[in-house]
Amino acid sequence: MQIKGTFYFVVFLEINESDLVPKVNEHGEVKDMDLIVNSMRVGSFAVKAGIIPDPRKNFPKIRDMKTFDDDILICAYQKAGTHWLWEIASMLNKGSSEYERKTKESVMLEFNDPDQFDNLARPRVLNTHLIFEALPKGILEKRCRVLYIQRNPKDMTVSCYNHMKGMRPPEAPKMVWDDYCYFSLTGQEPFVPWYKHREGFEQELDDRQDHILPLFYEDIKKDPVEEIKKIASFLKVECSDTFAKEVAEKCNFKNLKEADKKKEQITDRDFNFLYRKDSFTSWYLHMKGYEEVLDERSDHILSLFYEDLKKDAVAEIKKIAAFLKTECSDTFAEEIAERCNFKNLKEADKKKKNDYKADLNFLYRKGEVGDWKNWFTVAQNERMDAFIAEKTKGSRFKYQYVI
Repeated sequence: MQIKGTFYFVVFLEINESDLVPKVNEHGEVKDMDLIVNSMRVGSFAVKAGIIPDPRKNFPKIRDMKTFDDDILICAYQKAGTHWLWEIASMLNKGSSEYERKTKESVMLEFNDPDQFDNLARPRVLNTHLIFEALPKGILEKRCRVLYIQRNPKDMTVSCYNHMKGMRPPEAPKMVWDDYCYFSLTGQEPFVPWYKHREGFEQELDDRQDHILPLFYEDIKKDPVEEIKKIASFLKVECSDTFAKEVAEKCNFKNLKEADKKKEQITDRDFNFLYRKDSFTSWYLHMKGYEEVLDERSDHILSLFYEDLKKDAVAEIKKIAAFLKTECSDTFAEEIAERCNFKNLKEADKKKKNDYKADLNFLYRKGEVGDWKNWFTVAQNERMDAFIAEKTKGSRFKYQYVI
């Protein structure tokens, strides 16, 4: 029996109001709503739109994911140098200064279903922003190698602000610096505040010195070759002075930024693989999982066929509209069918790629130490200094704000 290619149209994830907490600025204005999962804040818009897997289901899967003794995990707070360190570790791991073709996000725990990591070439170099308590249990039990990088909270806050502002969808409330600075001073940052992230790792360091290496963004900026050799020693891989210098050069800010543009160009060059001959294939296991729950969930899962859409696009579009409970006249359905035919979609997606590349700069700003001076007012800086002093009292870690 031939199994036809199948689509399942699933309504955006539902989130109960009781699961959300407001993100409030200094004036009492609600600027966002965050989903609380295991004491961590996750942007609700990203979850609702399916940009990231539903953390309510995915975080437990991450805890129980399959791990291997030779796994390497990059752990960092947002904008603390995750990508930088991931690229360095990947080069050291494979003994080559060639850039990874895949993106950091493709091997980021919270961005993916962990099952998809099972077939990666070993040793795997994964990365995450998750707190220590949310890491895979196997990583800790098997004493896999963990690279933990930190950055001074002021530069990190500035970088996080620009990153989050660049990621926000058009319909989200506008984010301004004063609001984000206030969020960072009141524990309303993504996931957890930076000091909570640090505390979890710091508490474990004494017992796990053999498999957690603490690093600082500023140290790598000051002396990348020496830090790269330290990382290589921890990973137990060979690294000559010449190779360390080569990795340092390939992974400097300017070159990494250019390399990521080339990764996008590779995508552009190979973009036609998305549009081959307009054919279909079967994926039995994928289909089976949905088929098993269709009877119980027919009110919110609509089963569709690729071939039916090809045969009578207008009728199928009206069926989808009825399922979504939206108005759709014959004229509007015909217009959508025309705009979404194969040829027109292919041309439209080429334009989308160009738009995406133009907006990619939010991922890379300056990468400098001390940029915070261009953002903090005197009052904000004084308040942040007092806040940092309070939250780092008794900590072994000391941050560098200029180099």
